[in-house]
Amino acid sequence: MDKQPVFFCVCSQKGGVGKSTFTILLASWLHYALGHDVLVVDCDFPQWSIHTQRERELHVLEHSDYFKLMLLRQFRSSQRKLWPVVKTTPAEALDDAERFMAQERYAAELVLFDLPGTCLLYT
Repeated sequence: MDKQPVFFCVCSQKGGVGKSTFTILLASWLHYALGHDVLVVDCDFPQWSIHTQRERELHVLEHSDYFKLMLLRQFRSSQRKLWPVVKTTPAEALDDAERFMAQERYAAELVLFDLPGTCLLYT
């Protein structure tokens, strides 16, 4: 990796305040509208709502020609594919993000961590 990515943590001590929704919206805006290479690290254990949502989306795409066409149109207009999601725990988040970028040869400029409400930050 030539350049170190910028890391953002989306966190709050209270659950249900929209951390995952904000992370998805921020990632999509940065990736599709501004053209940045984004990686989302879902460490909101145990629900992993961003990862779960992405799996649902991919499942729908497998079974719907309409949504496949919509996704292809999005790819063509934005020239951007889906931003990747890594599912992990808070303790392993940084290592798993770096491992993903190395294995996939994905040089994310921005890495967004969706942390659980009860997370203790690890150093």
